[in-house]
Amino acid sequence: MWDRARLLAAKHQAGCPERAEGCPRCHLALAAALAIDVPATASLDEDDAPGEIVEPDAGSDRYAILNDLLPHAVVAVADAAVGDESAQCGYGWVCENGTTGHGASMAHSSGETEVIGICTAALGVLHRSLDSPIVILCDSLEAVTTVNRALETCDPAVAHRTVVFPEGRQLLANLMPYRDRVQVRWLKGHIGHDLNESADALAAVALRHATGRIPAAVARKEQAHILRTLRFAQSEPPTAA
Repeated sequence: MWDRARLLAAKHQAGCPERAEGCPRCHLALAAALAIDVPATASLDEDDAPGEIVEPDAGSDRYAILNDLLPHAVVAVADAAVGDESAQCGYGWVCENGTTGHGASMAHSSGETEVIGICTAALGVLHRSLDSPIVILCDSLEAVTTVNRALETCDPAVAHRTVVFPEGRQLLANLMPYRDRVQVRWLKGHIGHDLNESADALAAVALRHATGRIPAAVARKEQAHILRTLRFAQSEPPTAA
């Protein structure tokens, strides 16, 4: 399956007219093509991460296959950053429909930081997408597992070992009423995924501002630059081969 996914992605990437826009929906066609060639008895190894995205091998390849993503799902990527010298953290999220969010919070670990980012992203997208299912991608397997366990049990308390501060627990509790509409998936980080890179950059700027390293005016300027770069990457016309 891994080899077939890599070959399909490489073949698709060579001639896709949507390549410059990041192929926002091409994973659906790739997944369908992959399913045709995978025997019904095929299964992932037991060590594979739950909800893992099957992706091509090359680190520079941006294509990832979500083989069961609903066609009308709204997808967003969340990321977070935590400082070494304080409990302050920054988070950022970017949705494929163009909406974004970022801010600062308190966290005792990188795991809790990412949980805060996931919850904030999910709630932000939910408030803008009243009926659609929501898929939040994050490159922290610990955070993805933690949030999914809370959603499955409808009990934020199961995350108590990862989420310590009251703010993070409240965000999880706020997400519980929407548990039937939210999926949280793992996404390999830093593979050239536009939304992932932008969410990471927004989180880093939010952290620098929260810890006093840059003033608010500089933070706003950097955040605006990140969003302009993202929109340019998404709207750039395909280049001739």
